[in-house]
Amino acid sequence: MKLNYNHKTKRFSICNLTEDEANAILRSLSIVVEKMDYNEELGFYTDNGDCFALPTESYEAAERLFNQLSGK
Repeated sequence: MKLNYNHKTKRFSICNLTEDEANAILRSLSIVVEKMDYNEELGFYTDNGDCFALPTESYEAAERLFNQLSGK
């Protein structure tokens, strides 16, 4: 697996993923995207146990990546 960064577009790209690596990333992202809810009091996305939290920008980035990788 190789990670590239394009300074012009300010975007990363992951190259040469195996099928297992791509599936692991999708599974991990789906847990984040599907299991987290926005907590208005905190202003963060949190899991049900409040053990894990993400700022809105990070949650939305994970959601976009999940949708792109899963072809949505």
